[in-house]
Amino acid sequence: MAIGLPLGLILGFTAMGGSPGCGRGRPEGIPPDYLRLYRQAADAYGIPWAVLAGVGKAESDHGRGVATGIRAGANAAGAMGPMQFLGSTWQAYGVDGNGDGRANVYDPADAIPSAARYLKASGAPADLYRAIWRYNHADWYVRRVLEFARKYSSEPVGEEFCSLPVAPSAAAGRVIAYARMQLGKPYAWGAEGARLIRLLGPDDACLSVRRDRDSARGR
Repeated sequence: MAIGLPLGLILGFTAMGGSPGCGRGRPEGIPPDYLRLYRQAADAYGIPWAVLAGVGKAESDHGRGVATGIRAGANAAGAMGPMQFLGSTWQAYGVDGNGDGRANVYDPADAIPSAARYLKASGAPADLYRAIWRYNHADWYVRRVLEFARKYSSEPVGEEFCSLPVAPSAAAGRVIAYARMQLGKPYAWGAEGARLIRLLGPDDACLSVRRDRDSARGR
């Protein structure tokens, strides 16, 4: 599927200044057992352990959260366990990480390597944005996970996304997320104009189309 407008144009309209920064830190605040599991799973699946820790922090505060679904049951969206898997995703990617003979979504020894497996299947580490976005389809969520990851890691994590806006509007966030998903796909004029109009709104989308068309004609 090809996008109908150049990514640079879309991102240029939506990058409204500000940056969450790319500070580096240490794994402070992570329970030792969780830290060990993050690192073991990262080694097994070849992805940054700090990204796993970022997901664990965002989803359940490393298992310390008290929300429904973390230790038993499911939340309103159907997510379960410290890494908050939907049932269908768990069926596809859940693993028996501790070798006790069953994959238990509520056991961090199973849930954390399962999250690593899912992120790996979704494109990590080559495309962290796409992998984390697939975990939770929201640009703000990707930025939140990467912000946590940068605080935990002494190595650069997701530095290529440091220029993302701190608090984009809802429409801008949708467009940024959509545009990032099109990276690497061939350009085709007008291929998804209708979808872009739904994302931007008819006035902004038409303005974008006119500017791009006029530029192509040398105006």
